Amino acid sequence: MSSQSAELWSIEKIRAYFCHVRSLAPVLTDAASRCCILSTVEELIIAVNIVLVMIRDVHVTGFLGRLVISHGRKCKLCLQKQVGFIDVVKL
Repeated sequence: MSSQSAELWSIEKIRAYFCHVRSLAPVLTDAASRCCILSTVEELIIAVNIVLVMIRDVHVTGFLGRLVISHGRKCKLCLQKQVGFIDVVKL
């Protein structure tokens, strides 16, 4: 272990560091803001999140559809006077 990594910062030093970093407000030039990779990355993350939400919604909708069908089959069996082995296996 090197001497630099062995030296731990105190809580006060960490707080001072974060206060300093939060106070920084760099200004981008027009050219930099037009081709800024951060905005592109942010747009891609938003697009991916939208797609993931849509995929999740499709899965939930499919699950609910299968649940409704299964419940309907069980209710149908409850209304019958006699339920055979084949009826139960079809569930």
